[in-house]
Amino acid sequence: MRAIAILTGKLERNLIAYATVAAATGAGVGTALTQTADAEVIYTPAHVVIILRTPYNLDLNHDGAADFLLEENAGCDYSDCYETLNVRPTGAGSFVSLGHGPNVPALPRGTRIGPKKRFGSFIGLMAGDAVTFPGYRTFPYGLWANVKNRYLGLRFNTKGSTHYGWARLSVNVQDHFTATVTGYAYETIPDKPIIAGFRGGPTQTGASLGHLALGTAGRKQNRHSQVAGH
Repeated sequence: MRAIAILTGKLERNLIAYATVAAATGAGVGTALTQTADAEVIYTPAHVVIILRTPYNLDLNHDGAADFLLEENAGCDYSDCYETLNVRPTGAGSFVSLGHGPNVPALPRGTRIGPKKRFGSFIGLMAGDAVTFPGYRTFPYGLWANVKNRYLGLRFNTKGSTHYGWARLSVNVQDHFTATVTGYAYETIPDKPIIAGFRGGPTQTGASLGHLALGTAGRKQNRHSQVAGH
């Protein structure tokens, strides 16, 4: 027959305190979990090498219409030749910009992309490679020159709502000009920021509130239970 443990006055007060905290935060936990479930990031894996003079149609939400064009162009001017990678918004789309000049920043993973960022709707320069003659010397330029897994911050409109997203690219201009799209994503909730590199899934919000509900009372309960068991 299992022995019946008798609660001490202190342990009983701790359990009552735990129940009170849990009841007070229960609604908050439910709300947080609902918000996490409603906030959905749609991620699309990719491995697309952009072809010279063949724009890549970046359709973030897969509605059949390109939100942005990623273009690789080349040409010559007198004794110099060049090759560039550009981003061109379609419709009312725009991308995170520096606020001056044509250069487009190559955002690191973890950058918050939302209303507080500067956006541009012009043709943005991502990377370039100039070749001069004679001597065939190359000069890489642009903020995307020779980067791996950097992020293009994006803003686009669909069904009258503004959404934020990102596209991940790696660009090599040293040996051969190569730009590769390795994935992209967007936030389904209008006007909600997105984190560069975030692919969706559960966040720590619910877990954090769960620990708050347990609190000090829960930890004391565990210690007293161990003592009572001995």
